[in-house]
Amino acid sequence: MILFLLTVGLVLLPIGKSLQNLAFGNELDQSLILSAAHVCRGGSLEKARPYDGTKNTVLHSIFLIDQDGIEHTWTYWIPEEMLAKKIETLELVACVKETLETIQTCPYYGGSIQRKRYKIAIDLWEAYSGRRIASENVKGENPRACQSKESMFSSTLMGTRVEFEQVLPFLEQYSRIP
Repeated sequence: MILFLLTVGLVLLPIGKSLQNLAFGNELDQSLILSAAHVCRGGSLEKARPYDGTKNTVLHSIFLIDQDGIEHTWTYWIPEEMLAKKIETLELVACVKETLETIQTCPYYGGSIQRKRYKIAIDLWEAYSGRRIASENVKGENPRACQSKESMFSSTLMGTRVEFEQVLPFLEQYSRIP
């Protein structure tokens, strides 16, 4: 096991490949990732499939891009039938941005503690036209409440991260038309 970890640590990845690509056996087309990131920056893709949002098509393919312009880790959790695998089948791009918001500052003698909650902002775009289809904000669980006494070494109380299961219904309402 140790030898395996050392070996993995020494592997040089080809340009455009991530450990996730190799670990999951998913060889995503680098041009798809770059093109989807282009949509998140306000662009459009003539090669993409137009999204009509009607019942004429049962599934509309989707791809997720994170705030750094690469495939979001949740891309690998999307149901296989919803995931776009090439530009020509891409209809929707979900641009995912994670932030932390301070929901309360608790003052104490000698300092304060901030309560913070994770928030995901999702902008859903039609790849073909670059038109925004929808937006959604999803919040993680709040951190515990401030106590009357806290450790002097604490400065932040963190809530939980947003889970994929919280976001999937939003994506499905545009990708899976009933």
